[in-house]
Amino acid sequence: MWVTFDTGVCTLALHGGGKGQLGRDAPKFVFKVQAVAAVRKELLALGVPMGEIRTAAPGVLVCDGKDPEGNSFSIESRSEH
Repeated sequence: MWVTFDTGVCTLALHGGGKGQLGRDAPKFVFKVQAVAAVRKELLALGVPMGEIRTAAPGVLVCDGKDPEGNSFSIESRSEH
């Protein structure tokens, strides 16, 4: 359950996921990147807390992080198959 909006310079996707846990299912930005491992390494070098890379679905790699204010975000890449 989601909808996407083409904003010109990026695509904004709103997803209705989560488990309905008030205060725990906070909105999160997901940034599409070319290579999750390379971007994760760059962010770690800048001191950004990053989790481990995981496979969210076949061909989809995701890594979660926290911004300086403690908000969650993810970086994601998809294989071009």
